[in-house]
Amino acid sequence: MTGAQPKLWIVISRPDRLPTAIAVAQAVGAQFPGGVHLLREDSKWWDRAHWQPYAGRFDEIHPFPRVNTCRGLRDLPRLYRESAGRREAIARLPIDKERDLIVCVGGISSRALSRVATECGSSVCKKVRTRSTIEL
Repeated sequence: MTGAQPKLWIVISRPDRLPTAIAVAQAVGAQFPGGVHLLREDSKWWDRAHWQPYAGRFDEIHPFPRVNTCRGLRDLPRLYRESAGRREAIARLPIDKERDLIVCVGGISSRALSRVATECGSSVCKKVRTRSTIEL
């Protein structure tokens, strides 16, 4: 991604984290001429929330499938399968590990997305490691 402008990636899971994501975009967005990108979990909460008027605060919005929590050892294979799809989707994003910044706002799902983006060990995910991750 030589010559690409730095981008800000804000990761949230639920729509109640949107005000904080907007505040982060306003506070540091000008430092990222490549744009401000919102990564959000695709869930029923987003379907019910009236969040579309705020979508214009971000240059792009990227939804990701919701992964249900693990309910014990027997549930681990399902969790792994669902997480693999999420990892692959993140790996396809144009995140530049040298220039971009990922800011993780909120709960465990957001932190999990951030963790996958920064520490994924598979060859598919190596291109998404970032120089910085900030948890608010």
